[in-house]
Amino acid sequence: MRKSIAAPVIVLGLFATGFFAGCQPQNSASYPPPPGPTPSWTAPPPMTAPPPMPTAPPTATTPPPTPEGPSAMPIDPGTLSAAVVALNADAAVDAPKMNQEGAILAGNFQEGQVLEQPVTIMPGRCYTFIAASTGGAGPQELEIQLVAQSPIPNLPAPAMMMGEQKGQAGKVVLGKGTGCIKLALIPIGVPAKWVIKALRGSGVVIGQAYSR
Repeated sequence: MRKSIAAPVIVLGLFATGFFAGCQPQNSASYPPPPGPTPSWTAPPPMTAPPPMPTAPPTATTPPPTPEGPSAMPIDPGTLSAAVVALNADAAVDAPKMNQEGAILAGNFQEGQVLEQPVTIMPGRCYTFIAASTGGAGPQELEIQLVAQSPIPNLPAPAMMMGEQKGQAGKVVLGKGTGCIKLALIPIGVPAKWVIKALRGSGVVIGQAYSR
């Protein structure tokens, strides 16, 4: 009787042992390591406006007409290096031992057009004015006028013309050599302007005033 009761208990114990052994959790699974510190975020620099686009240099404009005639188009003498060398060679002959008075005057002329520059004629000084075309089909006949800008003391009011000279072959000189322009019996400076005019033909003309 005791043998028949003990056998089922042993079987049950074995079954229970096998059930729990098969249901034990597996410890071989690996897990990723915990994440590291979160990287810091740096804000981008503030946006700035793009630099302004370069603007084109201003173009030359024709001066308004003068009492002597319509104005020619001015030209930068720096672009006429060969003509400047030729003008200096003329000055060595036509205006010896003189210094430049004011800036070089240069322009692109149509027939009848003028270009002018202010100059103060001072007592005790001597003045010469030279103008020449730069070659090619430039003006063949030129004129230089020296015009007072205000009435001259001791002279009638209409007498504003202080000198004028016409020249052929693309060159003209007012007050050449010993015939330079001088003030006579006037003890003060006279505000004036010297004017280049293309009488015949068109093209580029360059000029310079000289004094000593």
